[in-house]
Amino acid sequence: MLELRKLFLTGCLICLILTGCKKEELPKTPLPTIPGLTPAPTMILVPKINVLIRTCDTGFDIANSLGEVTNAYVTVQNVGTANATNVQAILEASDEEQVHPDKRYTVQHLPPGYEITLRLTVDTESGVDTNIEVVIIADQDIRETATKLACRRYAIDKDVLEEIGELFKIVATPGK
Repeated sequence: MLELRKLFLTGCLICLILTGCKKEELPKTPLPTIPGLTPAPTMILVPKINVLIRTCDTGFDIANSLGEVTNAYVTVQNVGTANATNVQAILEASDEEQVHPDKRYTVQHLPPGYEITLRLTVDTESGVDTNIEVVIIADQDIRETATKLACRRYAIDKDVLEEIGELFKIVATPGK
């Protein structure tokens, strides 16, 4: 005879511990269902990346011996349910000249619900309206893009003004 020793519920799994019988003696009838208990759908953990170009401007990069550059201020968000790894943000421009050291940035680990805001820079042709595209690539076969047309607004960086000021002091000081 079968003796039912314990019945307990764990999530959606009903566990019966039967004693006093061999495997061949177990009843072949299905277990009764519990009314109102439906299995919950399994959540699939997947990163989902959004990219937004907040604004862009044009300036000058004297520190890297470049002329006009275009800056893009970009927010990268993980709105998914899993970590995104090796997330690369790459700035491309319609009139790119030399490779700028700040054209690319890599985030090793972007957890779900987090975002990062970056300034990416490309060397661009002077006096030309620049169309930009930000490309996001990550390990989980993720590829997202965002574009912005005609980045033309000039922004003078405080550091550039200080460098120009120092240059004029050197030129204006006789005997040095």
